[in-house]
Amino acid sequence: MKVIINSNVLKDVVNVLSGIVDEVGITAGDSGWSVCTADPAHVSLVSMNIPKESFVFYEFDEYLKEFTLDLDELRTGLGMMDGDDVAVTIENGKCTMKTDTVKYSHNTIHNAVTQPKVPSLQLPLVVDIPTNRLQKATRFSTKVSDHLRITFARQQDGLSILSGNDTSDVDVNIPASECEFIGLPGEPVSSMFPLDYLMNIVKPIPASCDKITLRLGHNYPCELRYSFGGIDTSFLLAPRIEND
Repeated sequence: MKVIINSNVLKDVVNVLSGIVDEVGITAGDSGWSVCTADPAHVSLVSMNIPKESFVFYEFDEYLKEFTLDLDELRTGLGMMDGDDVAVTIENGKCTMKTDTVKYSHNTIHNAVTQPKVPSLQLPLVVDIPTNRLQKATRFSTKVSDHLRITFARQQDGLSILSGNDTSDVDVNIPASECEFIGLPGEPVSSMFPLDYLMNIVKPIPASCDKITLRLGHNYPCELRYSFGGIDTSFLLAPRIEND
């Protein structure tokens, strides 16, 4: 199997996936590559579709439909590549990355590609928000807590993102003027999430992605969707449940 892909696009793919896993199983087909994997604790799950249109060149080998790659190895190889595009060949248990002047090879991982079951969730709030707003709110929240709460009460109030400890609080509002509401709940919804996982999801979002779609319920997982370079990406994050 051989593909050619823009090196910056591949870097973005590696950075996004590295937020929750160290290695990734890839399913290849006529239409491109797909990924569905969860972190070891199954707190977060990512689904990614890399269509063949996102590649400069795409050659599918029907005898190699699944393979697993080490993301650190991919990052190391990308750090050596020069030029805009990099050729990636998967053959005989090796992944080879190549430009006109540099070639880097490493072993693929001999693990079967296992895809977690993606739950079907009815999340009533669906809203597009600026990516940088969520990134800032997450970063600010790490100063005072290890979790944050996302709350929606009324459309005119936008979204509230609250975190705090015994002595300090941070409350970030994403105003309604910056929200594009697609689905509205019949009553207020609010869920708390672990900041370390959320930070690892939102921090690597590529700069080219200026908005993300948030789906939220009450004490339910949230879903974050966005696209970059024609690559559709979706994260599910389990809530942190407060003890009574």
